[in-house]
Amino acid sequence: MRMRFKPYARPELNACPFSVDEPLQNKGKWHDTFVRKQPIHLELGCGKGGFLSRLAVAHPEINYLGIDITDKVLILAKRNIDRQYAAAQRDPDNVQIMSLDIERIYNAFDSTDAVDRIYINFCNPWNKKAGHKKHRLTHTKQLLLYREFLKDGGEVYFKTDDDDLFADSLHYFPEAGFEITWKTFDLHKNEPEWNIRTEHEQMFTEMGIPTKALIAVKKELHHRPIINKKESATMEKQAIHTQNAPAALGPYSQAVKAGNTIYVSGQIPINPATGEFAGTDIATQTRQALTNISNILKEAGAEMSNVVKTAVLLKHIEDFAAMNEVYAEFFGQPYPARAAFEVAALPKDALVEIECIAVV
Repeated sequence: MRMRFKPYARPELNACPFSVDEPLQNKGKWHDTFVRKQPIHLELGCGKGGFLSRLAVAHPEINYLGIDITDKVLILAKRNIDRQYAAAQRDPDNVQIMSLDIERIYNAFDSTDAVDRIYINFCNPWNKKAGHKKHRLTHTKQLLLYREFLKDGGEVYFKTDDDDLFADSLHYFPEAGFEITWKTFDLHKNEPEWNIRTEHEQMFTEMGIPTKALIAVKKELHHRPIINKKESATMEKQAIHTQNAPAALGPYSQAVKAGNTIYVSGQIPINPATGEFAGTDIATQTRQALTNISNILKEAGAEMSNVVKTAVLLKHIEDFAAMNEVYAEFFGQPYPARAAFEVAALPKDALVEIECIAVV
């Protein structure tokens, strides 16, 4: 049965101290968002929070993050967490929940977030049609995304009622560089002490359907598995953000990295430290625009020497020579390909805007 829209959910979540409104802004900084710096465990698809709330309140020495995609589910998780911590007479200072598309989790986490453990409980197994399996949370494509922020030696705990999903996952994990260190086809036959039964787990158990489970450990990946081009492009698309360049002025990223190519959005001459233009002349503004590009490329693991194509937009074409003199300070031979032209107007009435493409 489809859960109904809850108009009260978003306002209540906005007022909740452990609900994260804008998780993308915490990329690379999740350890700093908690009161105590301690290991982080992450539940993907936390649902109503029955599992997460009991786990977090029982382990104050661990920081927990719960992800689901809709407010109408997260509001129930929020209330479950409130109840568990109230019963324990503790503040929920080691748990946070957020709305996020797990297939694009790379927008909210990177290697500096260093998660120790990931829980995946009773995720959607999807149907048998071609192309649908790639949406599974344990598909090789997804596991490769988790590797980016899961510590070396970090674990994935996975539980499901679905026989086909479990059988396929036994292949997905090794393919993505994980070693399956423990597995069972009937979790409750010799139920380990650490297990916390979820709502779905209890329901399927009462129906006579055994719970399948495994623990997989991240190991060194010697050969990255080959995925078709369409999946690979989706998997490797990554938004780049740095505080050393102006924040985006609209619904776009400072840059996007897809495979080994970095696409840098047009940079105007705003000094990120002040939020104002660096100067009023074309030379100063060109230098700031190119400095912003340089800082964005550094965040993406590249340099100006990796740039293969630029586009320079000028408010006045007569500024070309002065722009070109500064431009030459940032690039050496072989120079990137370039287009330069006059436009009617630029954002905030800037004199210049520069964008580029780099390859690493």
